[in-house]
Amino acid sequence: MKLKTSGYNGKDVKKTAVIHTNDPANPKFTLTISGHVEKFLDLNPKYVRLTGYSGTRITVPVTIVPTAKYPFKITDVTSRSGTFITYTLTKRKPNEGNGYSLLIENLKKDKGRYSDLLTLTTDSQIQPKITIRVYGNIMEPK
Repeated sequence: MKLKTSGYNGKDVKKTAVIHTNDPANPKFTLTISGHVEKFLDLNPKYVRLTGYSGTRITVPVTIVPTAKYPFKITDVTSRSGTFITYTLTKRKPNEGNGYSLLIENLKKDKGRYSDLLTLTTDSQIQPKITIRVYGNIMEPK
């Protein structure tokens, strides 16, 4: 059983699951898991929507800021498809705070929808991969 913890950063979490068995004396029981999820990073926005009209430049900046307790470096960025997007990762300037800026840009020229998934590889043993979902919706100009 895998408990999804994203979205619970910095909060106490309690999850329950009903377990079904082939034991006649205990055909089912409830398992409760609880704990505190520590925040690993600030990711803003958590997913990207590239929405606009064909023929226009459509970009969304994403900020990635490690928490002081769990610093990390991003060593690579890859996309699952990469057909309709391009991206540029830059280290933030000292006056902007620590972390990274990731600029995601639409490449799709015609009307349509798409989705992609960016994977950021880090040097962290705690969270070696960070994923960012990207959704595109390109419309005909009015």
